[in-house]
Amino acid sequence: MPRVPEIILFYRDSIVRSYGQIFFSDDRGFSVLLLAVSFINPFAGMSGLLAVISVIIMAKVMGLNPAITRTGLYSYNALMLGLVMGIYFQFSLAFFVVLLLGNFVTLLITVWMAVRTSSSKVPFLSIPFILGVWVVLLSSRSLGAIQLSERGVYELNELWNFGGPVLVAAYEKINEWNVPLAFDIYLKSLSAIIFQFNIIAGSIIAIGLLVYSRIAFSLSLIGFYSGYLFCYFVQGNISELQDSYIGFNFILTALGLGGFFLVPSSKSYLLVALSTPLVSLLIGALGTVLGVYQLPLYSLPFSLIVIGMVFTLNNRFEVKGLAPVLYQLYSPEKNLYSFWNQMERFKNDTYYHIHLPFFGEWRMSQGHAGGITHKGDWRFAWDFDIVDETGKTYRPPGKTTSDFYCYGLPVLAPAAGYVATVVDDVDDNEI
Repeated sequence: MPRVPEIILFYRDSIVRSYGQIFFSDDRGFSVLLLAVSFINPFAGMSGLLAVISVIIMAKVMGLNPAITRTGLYSYNALMLGLVMGIYFQFSLAFFVVLLLGNFVTLLITVWMAVRTSSSKVPFLSIPFILGVWVVLLSSRSLGAIQLSERGVYELNELWNFGGPVLVAAYEKINEWNVPLAFDIYLKSLSAIIFQFNIIAGSIIAIGLLVYSRIAFSLSLIGFYSGYLFCYFVQGNISELQDSYIGFNFILTALGLGGFFLVPSSKSYLLVALSTPLVSLLIGALGTVLGVYQLPLYSLPFSLIVIGMVFTLNNRFEVKGLAPVLYQLYSPEKNLYSFWNQMERFKNDTYYHIHLPFFGEWRMSQGHAGGITHKGDWRFAWDFDIVDETGKTYRPPGKTTSDFYCYGLPVLAPAAGYVATVVDDVDDNEI
């Protein structure tokens, strides 16, 4: 069987993982499912896929870290921008030009925020998407060639275009089930995460989420219904959850805090139940402010609450419960198993734990007593670098330090401590 070229595998992984990143997952099956579901609205699906591919190409042309590009980290915000534009605008030449320009702006914001937030060990989540889509929406008001679409008004016609009479019949059959309102809103909120807004997409995603991770599925329920019940208790605007499906912020907050940034536990579940009311308050407050400028909230409340919570927990003097995920495995179950395994293996270890001084995937090029430079006092040193899909550590021509992928990337403190001395007068070695 012929070997698949590495460049094809690179694009395959980069595209598919972009979809999983939205749900904090790198499970290939679940990611492919999300990609397929995004085409229930075929215009949104095509626009989203084009956005992902274009940003991956941009990242490659610009020489960005291929290992990070391959995780989908650079492209999932552009994917969401593409999905939104595919829903609300008519396809035209001007549409595709604006889509590509919007993708480029979103990529620039993503890279900038990735560098700026790495030093604080906090995520940037969907902030680049929010800023990118606001730029596109505000600018489109003065662009005569960009026209709003009526898609979304005739939902059955769209389902017919995607799946023909079989999908329409299935949709009408589901509507006959008389699904309780609270569960109907949950499913549609789940589908709204990838901008589909229908119960079929929500049902498929719910099944995929359950198969991928029972913990993630349970968190989605707890997160949504704790936020829903809070709105009901304070007599909030339930119709907003029903009509705009803004409750997907509850679900994303639960997935992020409950099992991705924190090790799943009874305390992380409790934190989710307490955090979603905060999200509800932000939805009301920010919705009032942004409504003046006719700008959508989308996932802004979720992003702000999770970023603030992660930053706060990272700055605790003493960790009591709510253990952070130190090595991300992109699965609540795997994160939990890894934590238990570490606790069992190193329960008699010292208090101070040393971590690798970088983010992302690097290669160890020389270890203990490496035989090149690791001798004598340096025999316990480790060397790390970054390689592309061809195994090279640099982009051509490789004659300057800036040609190397690892040059200029953030170096993190391997443990908490104080800066004793700073030396900044040693020139870089010539290649």
